[in-house]
Amino acid sequence: MMRKLIKVTPLFLAVFFSCYNSVSAQRQGNIVEYFGKEKYEETKEGSIIHVFEEGLVLEHAARSGVLFGSQDMVAWQLANNSFKTPLEGEELASYPGTDAPLKWRAISADTAQVFRDRNLRRGYLYTSFDAPVEEVVLLEATGHTRVYINGMVQEGDHYDFGYTLIPFRLKKGTNQFIYTPGRFGRVAAKLVVPAQEVMLINRDLTLPDIINGEAEEKWGAVRLLNATDKDLKDVKIECVLETGERAVFATDAVMPMAVRKVKFRVPGVKDAFKTGSVKATLILSDGRGRELDRTEIELQQRPATDHHERTFISQIDGSVQYYSVAPSTEVADGQALVLSVHGASVEARNQARAYKKRIGRT
Repeated sequence: MMRKLIKVTPLFLAVFFSCYNSVSAQRQGNIVEYFGKEKYEETKEGSIIHVFEEGLVLEHAARSGVLFGSQDMVAWQLANNSFKTPLEGEELASYPGTDAPLKWRAISADTAQVFRDRNLRRGYLYTSFDAPVEEVVLLEATGHTRVYINGMVQEGDHYDFGYTLIPFRLKKGTNQFIYTPGRFGRVAAKLVVPAQEVMLINRDLTLPDIINGEAEEKWGAVRLLNATDKDLKDVKIECVLETGERAVFATDAVMPMAVRKVKFRVPGVKDAFKTGSVKATLILSDGRGRELDRTEIELQQRPATDHHERTFISQIDGSVQYYSVAPSTEVADGQALVLSVHGASVEARNQARAYKKRIGRT
């Protein structure tokens, strides 16, 4: 039997989505956001020691359509160690191809501790922090494409989902943070002392649905933080369902001062015909069996005739990816297979649910 399938991969966004209603869309007013993920707005990974509320904006510094390139004057200055701490009103006169020199302008965060300015879609944001001591912290920032931490480039959060936590060593004295433009012209940032050096992070989980009648193990993925100066390797993740089923997997290594999304296995279930949420515990242990961390997650168990999600291992980079299925409403030969693709930031599960289940005849 073939079921009508909607498999979503990041290629393009179809215009017919505009008829799909969403509370998030009404709140944000952007079609990319209402087919995307809900923003993560909690900090459970440690203690917040600083929220950035004052900064400088360098307007029109980023060229449209260029994420990174030789026309990026600030990146060029950082690369050749000529970048100097900016001051309000100071001009960056050597920017090529502009009619007027670029100027740093003061900006303050709003009451929600977010820097909001339409010029942030084409401009840099600069912030700094004077640390009394050297220590390992996490930069939790959203809304930017990249960030330079004391001159070192790090990943960003272009679509403002709130998933990015960057471990780094805060130096005693002045620390500088330069954020490149993101999608929506808003940036928020804070410094967090991690609760522990090695940690499972629940942000941006990749999870399969447990499908009734399918007893085999399935793939999942979770972010793993390594806030130490050593490689994190020879570690295992055990997934234990609330009903007692277990699966253990020797997962991927994580390099020092990094976060990596790593694989684990979801066990098959004993009760093959339950529906609804299934709680599970992920337990991280080292090569000698010592527990390093644990976290709680929630899976969904559904019949194969409902909209559902399936996971697989990418042949490109070995990561866990997922797709969503809108199944046919009947069992019959000669059914059609429909593949639907989407643009950046759109989630497969949301797009698939914009389609009703249909009779599968061609």
